[in-house]
Amino acid sequence: MNVNIIVAKLKQFPIAVIAALLTIIFSVVIYLRLDTPTELEKIFSTRDNVLKTMENNAKQAIDLTEHLKKLESQSTIVNTFLMDKKAKAANYSSFYELEKASGVSIVKIDPEDNTPKSDGIERPTLTLFEPIIWQIDVVGSYQQILSFFYQLQTVKYFIRVNQFDIGPSTDTTKAGSIKASIRLEVLGITTRS
Repeated sequence: MNVNIIVAKLKQFPIAVIAALLTIIFSVVIYLRLDTPTELEKIFSTRDNVLKTMENNAKQAIDLTEHLKKLESQSTIVNTFLMDKKAKAANYSSFYELEKASGVSIVKIDPEDNTPKSDGIERPTLTLFEPIIWQIDVVGSYQQILSFFYQLQTVKYFIRVNQFDIGPSTDTTKAGSIKASIRLEVLGITTRS
């Protein structure tokens, strides 16, 4: 009988019952949809960032073809400063020109294995360029040896002196001559495929 009493009371106040039901329904809907605005804000923020990036890329790509042509021309200029391992005659000739300019005598000139010897310093792997190692022994006076080192600075190639030893020459025909053993690393064009 309690149910009949409750139904009778509900019929007496229909507006209050409808308002209570609507309040409960709206409260449940609001509770369930509470996360949706923050999720939508995240999606909007992500899409807005993508749009800004696209607009920025469009602004910066205006002169892209001209910049690319300029970079390619500069790249060909840089390649002229790289030693080509395949052009052996030109490579030897460049060192013999140094010999002539400085007055030293080249006793030994040998290209070594392409792999540089580890000096304990970890270096990144080069993909566009590779080192070409040269072992050169020269004999001459102190001034001529210094001139040879100076001439090494003025060649068109990128050269790094990795090691050099200077001592008295074993050549008895030239009194007071000095022997310098030089290990060079010249930056060259990559021949790997």
